[in-house]
Amino acid sequence: MNRRLFSVVGFSFLFAYILSFLFEGQVLYSLLGFYEVEASGYILAAIVGHFAGLFSCG
Repeated sequence: MNRRLFSVVGFSFLFAYILSFLFEGQVLYSLLGFYEVEASGYILAAIVGHFAGLFSCG
């Protein structure tokens, strides 16, 4: 695997995790709790979305 590609993938996964999981607010949990919806799918979607954005910017 190309070192640059490996670096971009690693960076993208790390920051997708940080942006989506660590900095998500209580507003999201409040809205999901109000509508009684499972939060894990939305968190995973946010991680995938951030990863796609970060990876496409390379």
